[in-house]
Amino acid sequence: MRALDGAAIWPETIEAVRRRYRVGRKYKLPVRAINVVQSDVISLHKESVTLIGAYRHVAVFQRYNGLKESYTWQELLRMNVREA
Repeated sequence: MRALDGAAIWPETIEAVRRRYRVGRKYKLPVRAINVVQSDVISLHKESVTLIGAYRHVAVFQRYNGLKESYTWQELLRMNVREA
């Protein structure tokens, strides 16, 4: 129960995070990529992505190659994502 309490984020905090992000702006975000040298190895790297949707529970980003990634506001808060 204590671990669950530690993972909880207040709704006011989530609203503050939502206000910090603007649709149409670019952010540096860790994204998944397949390493072609070591075939099928998935690695994380930071890429500049565009915020295309700021919804109640998730933010949706579009990568340069057109793929979309979604993250919860809690994940963005923990990753400490900044504007690119």
